[in-house]
Amino acid sequence: MDTSNLPKAEATPPTVRKRSAWLAPAAVSVLVVIIFGAAQFLVSYHLRQKIREQILGRDSEVLKAVALMRQYSSEPIRGRMPEDSLAQLEVVLETSKLKDVLAVRLYELDGSFRTAFPEDAVEGRLSPEDLAAVRRQTCVSRLLTRLPFNQVFTGPEASTKSLVEVLQVIIPIGQRDNQTFSGIAEFFINGQPVSLEFQRLDQSMLRHGLGVFSAGGVVILGGLWWAFRRLHRANQLLAERTASLTRANQELILAAKTSAIGSVTAHLIHGLRNPLSALMNFVSAENREGASGDWQHAIDSTRRMHTLVNEVVRILREDTRLAGYEINLEEIMELISARIQPLARVRGVIWEAHGEGQAVLRNREANLVLLILENLSQNAVEATPVGRPVVLRGRGDNVELRFEVCDSGPGLSSAVQAGLFSPLPSTKAGGSGLGLAISSRLAAQIGAVLALKQSSEAGCVFTLTLPLNQPAAPADQEK
Repeated sequence: MDTSNLPKAEATPPTVRKRSAWLAPAAVSVLVVIIFGAAQFLVSYHLRQKIREQILGRDSEVLKAVALMRQYSSEPIRGRMPEDSLAQLEVVLETSKLKDVLAVRLYELDGSFRTAFPEDAVEGRLSPEDLAAVRRQTCVSRLLTRLPFNQVFTGPEASTKSLVEVLQVIIPIGQRDNQTFSGIAEFFINGQPVSLEFQRLDQSMLRHGLGVFSAGGVVILGGLWWAFRRLHRANQLLAERTASLTRANQELILAAKTSAIGSVTAHLIHGLRNPLSALMNFVSAENREGASGDWQHAIDSTRRMHTLVNEVVRILREDTRLAGYEINLEEIMELISARIQPLARVRGVIWEAHGEGQAVLRNREANLVLLILENLSQNAVEATPVGRPVVLRGRGDNVELRFEVCDSGPGLSSAVQAGLFSPLPSTKAGGSGLGLAISSRLAAQIGAVLALKQSSEAGCVFTLTLPLNQPAAPADQEK
């Protein structure tokens, strides 16, 4: 079968298919890890903010507790109630001894400035937000990392120091009944300890965050890798089963076609045999010396058709009558040579047949082997250029009978090889495209295997392998 003119399919290289098969899982894995990292970052960020608020609020609560403790001692300070401005300032000063306080400001309930300590501390004013928070009995605490020094102190140092890092704490100064408060105190504390604590917190959270991200990333990637491997194997199994079902469907279709061909064969043979006999007698009578080349080709073609019809009739009769006899390898090679030699001579091709061994076949298997080898040999002759050889080799023993049909044609494309034994459109004039498909089906009927051993620019090699002394094929058992 000449398939050199069939279109060649552009097959995707295996490396490209493998790369594309794993590209999507890799992208999904990276996306999942990124989402996991983003979620961890958000959680860590909010947790960091909460811890910072607790650290800042810790100092304000401590100052408030100490102030209340000083204020509500058993004896009033120096005989004055805390509502007195001087007594309130003394309470604040006593409180400031417990912390590294840089300056203190005391305010009225409306937020207006009352007094400050030390003497070089500048006056200030509370913002509406801070005043509202203190009135709700809520302490205000914030770290000011770049506070201008002249906003807290006056004097010579204020001109030399531009920025200072302080912790600003604003607390209410309450009365004895603990229901109302009579003043507001604003503390400016050295902020370096809190700043260092924030740095240690950030380093600790970064270290733990990287550890959690690394461990979680490994677990996620491992789980996704396992899941994608299972999915890939499932897809492979599905693809294999789909291909198997496709092949089975093609075989069923081919079997149906073969069965249909077998059903109409008797009718076709009955209608062709008598006209072919008359045509054979006519062209034989004209076979004389000096016949033209075209007339000789008609004689050879008619004789070949008559021989094929008689061969089919013989096979059908033998299958119907269950006639049994044996044919050895040497006889098979002679029969094939007798059928192919005239065609090879017409096409100018060198025909060679070599047999080795003493294998013997029953007549049914031998007839089907002859049909298969005849089809392969005809294809080989038609594909081989003029003057080049076509070789049939046969080797048999008590275990196996093996044939090889070697042509010198241009070889088959990869696209043709992929569907070689399936029905394909034929490029030969008058061809049906079913030759190899039917030959493969016939080989399966007798338990043989038809395969393409080699295809290159030097030619093709088809093999037909038939195990000997095996149980009968299903077709024989049904009969």
